[in-house]
Amino acid sequence: MSSYYMQWIRQPEGKGLEWIGRIDGGTGTAYSQSFQNRFFITKNSNTLYLEGKNLQQQDTATYYCARDSQCRKMCRNNTKTD
Repeated sequence: MSSYYMQWIRQPEGKGLEWIGRIDGGTGTAYSQSFQNRFFITKNSNTLYLEGKNLQQQDTATYYCARDSQCRKMCRNNTKTD
């Protein structure tokens, strides 16, 4: 996992996919403006983490992680990014 960009995406029930953010092969991160300062992505050598702060009812969703090669088309075509 350490050499891949890893993405977090969520899908609220009955709605489309929403891109939360990604972490690169090191520790660099990027987030959708909608989720900046509310979600934090970290990883170690074999585990990817998503931490949410001050979660609200509207954060209820199915959360997915994906390796960049798996996410690229989905993120480009189906998610709202800011």
